Amino acid sequence: MIPFKKLLTATATAAALAAPAAAGQRTTVRPLRPAPSAGADTAAPDTIQGAAADSLLIFSGYEKTLRSSKETLFVTNRGTRSLCTVIFTITYYDAAGRQLHSRTVSRHTDLPAGETRRLDFAAWDTQHTTYFSGGPRPRVSAIPYTIKVSSPKAVAEQ
Repeated sequence: MIPFKKLLTATATAAALAAPAAAGQRTTVRPLRPAPSAGADTAAPDTIQGAAADSLLIFSGYEKTLRSSKETLFVTNRGTRSLCTVIFTITYYDAAGRQLHSRTVSRHTDLPAGETRRLDFAAWDTQHTTYFSGGPRPRVSAIPYTIKVSSPKAVAEQ
């Protein structure tokens, strides 16, 4: 049996936690918005596709926050063979479209045909002064950038 004093405290705590939501206050930092629906012939909004629509690889879900020491990217294999190495070039641009940096990344991965894998690699911004404009905006002053990814090579497993 629960003592009356503990039951009363638990009930009061639950009521206090529910009060802000019941009073019509916002409980999230930013209002949530529905994602735009993609048609059958359009790519998802976070897709970073190469120059050709018939590209073997599709890149999506890029992420790099201001203080992060790594970058994350999802790679989908549209081919018919498994891949063991993915080589791609990332070019970074500022808000005015000027190139900030470009580099080629080579990652060993097990990427079966038709599947997606997450790739993590060291961030190019070692001074932590830039952030990806598609991600959360930092509270401190920083330089936003965008990227373009091209995939010159993918090595198939033998």
